[in-house]
Amino acid sequence: MTFAIETTSSGHVGEICFSNPPNNHANIALLAALADHLDALDADPEVRAVVLRSEGKVFCGGADLVSTSDG
Repeated sequence: MTFAIETTSSGHVGEICFSNPPNNHANIALLAALADHLDALDADPEVRAVVLRSEGKVFCGGADLVSTSDG
C-alpha cells in the first residue's frame, strides 16, 4: 500500500484527505479504502457533509492503468 488516507471531523463536516504520490492516481485499493472511510463518516449521525481532498498539486491524475496489483 503506497497511499495514505486521513479522516477527520469537525462539527457536522467530515474530511477525507488522500495521498498517492506523485499524482494521486486512483487504483482499486485506494478506491476501496476511500469507500470504507466514506462509510464510516456516513455512519456518524453528527456528520452532514464530507469534503474530499488530496495532498499535492494534482487532485487525482486519473486511473492507475500501469499497476498490476490492487495495492
